[in-house]
Order: sequence, then C-alpha cells, then structure tokens
Amino acid sequence: MKNYLLLLVVFLLSLPAIAGNDDLVKVTASAPSQVVEGQRFQLIFTIHNAEADSFRLPKMKSVRLISGPSKNTSYTTKTVGGRMVASRTVSLVYIAVADKKGNISIPAASIWSGGKKYETNVVDVKVLSQTDQQKKQEEARKKAEQQRNVVPQAKDDEIVAEDAFIKTEWENGDVYAGSSNTLVITLYYRVNVAGWDNIEWPKVKGCEVTDAGVARNSRYGRAKVNGIVYNTVVVGKKDIVPAKAGKLTIDSGELDLIVNVPNKNDFWGGYHRVNKRMVIPGISTKVKPATEKTEPVQEKPTVEPRWNL
Repeated sequence: MKNYLLLLVVFLLSLPAIAGNDDLVKVTASAPSQVVEGQRFQLIFTIHNAEADSFRLPKMKSVRLISGPSKNTSYTTKTVGGRMVASRTVSLVYIAVADKKGNISIPAASIWSGGKKYETNVVDVKVLSQTDQQKKQEEARKKAEQQRNVVPQAKDDEIVAEDAFIKTEWENGDVYAGSSNTLVITLYYRVNVAGWDNIEWPKVKGCEVTDAGVARNSRYGRAKVNGIVYNTVVVGKKDIVPAKAGKLTIDSGELDLIVNVPNKNDFWGGYHRVNKRMVIPGISTKVKPATEKTEPVQEKPTVEPRWNL
C-alpha cells in the first residue's frame, strides 16, 4: 500500500497547472453498486482541474487494493464568455477485492491543491456472496428466456375475445310451436381464419331439428359490434320445430377454429396454424303457441281501370 501511495503522489505532483477558478476543481470516487466477494472490481478516483500537492487514500474495511493506480488523462476545451477555457481530467484506477458479504462504504479520499483540501464522495457498495450471484444470474437468464421465447409466442398465437367470437340467434325474432324456426350460428372474426373443424352442434331437446343449409351468396358479410368492424360467416343453420309452447333452452356447442398466424420475423412471410376451441353459445327462448302466429297479409294486385274510347 505504501508503494501505491508513493507512486500516486509522484505523478500527481508532476501534473501541470490548469489555469482557472478554484471552483472548477472537483474530485470524485466511483465503483460498481454491486460486486461479488472475492472477485475483482474497479475503484476509480477522478480529479478535475487540480494541481495536486498530495493525495490520501481512505482507510477501507473489507476491501483490498491488489493493483494500481493506472492513470488515464483526458482534455476538453469550451468557450466561456468569449474565451477558450481548457480543462483536464485525470482518472486513477485501482483494482480492488471485497472480502466479505454485506454492505460496505468506502470513505472519502482527500487531495490537497493550492493549500486547500478537497474530498471525494463516499461510495456505497453491496457485496454479494457467490451463491447470491449465481441465483441472480440464473433468475436473469430465466427472465430473458421467458421474454425471448414464451411471452412473444403466447402473444402472437393467442386468439382473444375481440379477435373472434360466435353468436347464436333466431333468424326471425319470434319462435312458434309446431312451426319451423331457423337458428343461425354466425362467426365474427378479424383474424385470418382458415376454417373450422370438430363441430359439436348445440343440443336441442323436445324439438325436431334438421339442417337448413346455407346459401353461398348469403354466407359471408360484415358487421360492426361495439365500434369494431368484423367479417362474418354463417357457420350453420338449423330448422327447429318446437313440440309445444313454453320455455325452450338450447345448450351450447363447440368447434375448433383454425387461424393462420404469421411467423414472427419471417422474411418470406410464412405462417403457422393455430387451433382455438370456440364456444357456440346456447340460447333460451319463450316459444309462443301456434295460435298466436299470424300469416302475413298479401296485398291484392292493383288493376288498372279500362277505358272504352
């Protein structure tokens, strides 16, 4: 340690004077906020615009200086009040080792210049054990892996409620006993739908059910829901004839929605397919008696009068 102090004093005394105000003189100390016990780290004392008469290292507990100082000098110039002002910064770099786990404080170092004493700031360092460091590195590795692989993939592949949903509704508002009533199942989507599969149609008890079929020209469309415009496709239609009036409950069903999802960062624009199990909502309806059903009134065609001329 005495050799370090002697070497430091010799080259500090050899520094050329810097013209300027004493207010420009500044000395600072810095080190990593966290280090690992037994591992080397840099302890740096920086001197701005000072001609050193002497320098004193602080007394440090649980910290050993194993080499240094090495000297780095830099110069800068700037214009102040129309004149060029030069400044110089000298950094003294020590290699240190902390021997004990815990929180340590490196006291202020002192420098005398022009008969005045200047002190650096106190440096607080947290010393981790080897085990703590290994745990910290492992946690950082796992977090980085999750952010790199799991989170983006889940976000890209997830089909949420606002991306696609299914509605079950009657084609006409009223449902009558003994008559054919059409139940329409419509998919609303704003993702790249490739199709659907494994359909489990809603179950209907106490009714006669047949497939109504879907006309091609009426299958696709567009609709706005809660301010969002969706593409629509009629997945299926069922003709349902309730046996009697009263409450009719149609259970929910399910289907597999197949969506094309673009591959992330794929130069060729490829995609992969994602299957999303979707619920076909059930519906409850009050079936009206057949006697309440009225046939639409047909207007008689208007006959133009004939005039005999």
